[in-house]
Amino acid sequence: MRGMFLTLAFFIFPLQPLLAAPYENLAWALRVQTILQDLRVHCHVDANITDEMLKKQFVDKTVSHPPIILAAKALQAGKQEEYRQHITDVPCPDGPTAP
Repeated sequence: MRGMFLTLAFFIFPLQPLLAAPYENLAWALRVQTILQDLRVHCHVDANITDEMLKKQFVDKTVSHPPIILAAKALQAGKQEEYRQHITDVPCPDGPTAP
């Protein structure tokens, strides 16, 4: 479980850019933004909910970790169809997603 959280943190939290080359930083940031945007659409999250609030919702719900990790890996590998499937597998948060 700890390894899964560390992998999730790698794809979602801003620690990784500090360790990577500039191109990798940009690619990582774009993947994070893509995942967040697609999760917003999938879960019908209001635009007034900040990215940080959205990240917290998914990090707090451990059942979301495996499909998010798989989606991030698929996105990084360029497997769009697999990525989309994993995004749809992510359970939406119960918390506030609308103002």
